Amino acid sequence: PPSYSVFQPDIALDADDNIYVVWHDYRAWIDDNAYTSPIDVYLDVSTDGGTTGGTDVPVTTGGTGTYPWSFQPYIAIDQNNGYIYVSYTDYDRYYPVGDPGDVSLARSIDGGQSFLPKVRVDDTADSLLVFQEFSSVAVDPASGDLYVAFEDGRGSSLDIYTARSTDYGATYLANVRVNTDTTRVQEQPPIKTSDSGDVYVTWMDWRDDPDPETAPFQNDVYVGRSSDSGSTFPADIRVTDEY
Repeated sequence: PPSYSVFQPDIALDADDNIYVVWHDYRAWIDDNAYTSPIDVYLDVSTDGGTTGGTDVPVTTGGTGTYPWSFQPYIAIDQNNGYIYVSYTDYDRYYPVGDPGDVSLARSIDGGQSFLPKVRVDDTADSLLVFQEFSSVAVDPASGDLYVAFEDGRGSSLDIYTARSTDYGATYLANVRVNTDTTRVQEQPPIKTSDSGDVYVTWMDWRDDPDPETAPFQNDVYVGRSSDSGSTFPADIRVTDEY
């Protein structure tokens, strides 16, 4: 086994049922109290149904910040062309800029043998210095459009935003807020697309907790749906039963 720690794996299959697993790990970490060693995301592929794995491939490398840390990877694969997309929390601008986290995406167009340079997904102004994290990623099976959902701190409380790419992850349209409530915390959003092109996002939501600072905590699960390629999310509904 490795002599370093690994965390937060995610998994996806391609059209041939090859298995792709991503995670972040500390193999390059140096315990020198400087906290400047990289924390990277890696990918491994199994082509025999999970009987054996391959060679770990770096997804996130070449960070330029003092703290080149990458966390919380999520993976999606375009079943038509095999492109691999990995979104993650990116702390590359943490110091000296002071940004507490962005969402970036790395993509592979050669079956996971290598990854193109990362692209930042969130569109908050650099001067705001607000954090984005806990992303997820999905591909529209018909159009190939890419959708990334994430937590975002640009408002008065944490909100859920999405970003859409129509050019295979090279660039992103303006971020769109998903949740209708803006007074309480919304967090940790998985995202999926349907065969008809609808976009669905679900998340943990605290809007119905009368006192979110005191136990017992009463958060719920909400779902938002877009039927216009992620341009709008006109309503969200509570999924969990009332208690």
